[in-house]
Amino acid sequence: MLFAMVLAGSLAGGGVALMLRGSVGSTPPLAAIVAELHRPRTETHTSTRRDQMISSLAGRSSQSRAADLAVCERNLDRYVRDRFVWAAMGATPALVFVVLAASEAVDYFPPPVLLIATVAGAIAGWMYARIDLRDDAEKARREFRHALSAYLELVAILMAGGAGVETAMFDAVASGRGPAFRHLRSALSAAQARREPPWQLLGELGDR
Repeated sequence: MLFAMVLAGSLAGGGVALMLRGSVGSTPPLAAIVAELHRPRTETHTSTRRDQMISSLAGRSSQSRAADLAVCERNLDRYVRDRFVWAAMGATPALVFVVLAASEAVDYFPPPVLLIATVAGAIAGWMYARIDLRDDAEKARREFRHALSAYLELVAILMAGGAGVETAMFDAVASGRGPAFRHLRSALSAAQARREPPWQLLGELGDR
């Protein structure tokens, strides 16, 4: 019981401290700002260490995960944040029982059981983040396929009306909305800027 009360109190105190820090913040003094401006830059090393830490937390890299992140327009930083969020959500049910047990609102639970349940929930949430990313990627791919089908129909209609191939491709993409059409517009604009065939950039987009 003492263990549960200490754990619940620590979690509650940490949460309050984080909320206060986020809402209030702190303004550094002018002298500290000036000193920071004159401090030698070591961003390359810091960035490298940070990237290594992010890669470690993200887990083993794979082509499928990279493709899922690309189609969802996310990076490894966002993926790691999502893992922490899911881990916290997985640990929450056990933490609720910790609080209830500490307040004697429910029957007594042995502290080791609560600790194991909390850790197991956090691990399950951490691993579930990959499943959630895969589900979101599949949804994004389905939406892209529907948008691409609509785009090709527009191209066919414009070509039937007498427009040239490239003219029809650019005019059709300008009339669409949503992430898929935004990606298509970017690919076609890049092709135009580089003076490359538009289907080459569209093929690269498809690979991504």
